[in-house]
Amino acid sequence: MQGLKEYKGLAIVLSRTNYGEADRIVRFLTPVGVISAVARGVRREKSKLRGGAEPFALNEVSIIAGKSELGILRSARAVHLYEKIIYDFAAMEVAAEVIKMIQKLTRDHDDPNNFAILEAVLTELERTQNYQAVLLWAYLRLTASVGVQLNLATDVLGEPLAVEVEYDYDAHEHAFRAVAEGVFDARHIKLLRLVMVVDLAVFLRVENVAELLPVCMDYARAQLQQ
Repeated sequence: MQGLKEYKGLAIVLSRTNYGEADRIVRFLTPVGVISAVARGVRREKSKLRGGAEPFALNEVSIIAGKSELGILRSARAVHLYEKIIYDFAAMEVAAEVIKMIQKLTRDHDDPNNFAILEAVLTELERTQNYQAVLLWAYLRLTASVGVQLNLATDVLGEPLAVEVEYDYDAHEHAFRAVAEGVFDARHIKLLRLVMVVDLAVFLRVENVAELLPVCMDYARAQLQQ
């Protein structure tokens, strides 16, 4: 609970682990960070906690501090169930990948901004089939949330990125390198910059970017490996 005596508010399930005969340990992502709690008796059919501790849902929970690092889930109810994600396998894959990435990143760096990122991803997966664009936005925003500085201004020599120059990404230097027939051009860099300054809903309205997404995704994945 990280010093909290009680948390009341919104939460999204990151993971669930069965514990004992009827309990479950639930790892929630909240606007104040990750909170792990024991949901006592939640696996029983008539448990009042069942509907508020489900994945792919926005939940309202009440958690109090326990005797260990785990909190105790006192109440939970689903505010919104992301039904399309549950029934659309492709959307579920994207949601699961983002959640997996958040799980990995929050082991060492718990940033409250991750809640807004995940909520935006789940919300827009209900409305769009542009899943690669959702992943690109999520990857770069999560990268920034753990303190990775994205250099979209200068190349490996410190020169401003130029419109007429093509680049490859140098993972060792964490910057672009000007090369003949590079895979990155001004369009890719403009799109990457846009990701960092607009909400996901706005980004998904940008047209004619499908051909740019695979290369930009390679860049995003490289950032997460730093």
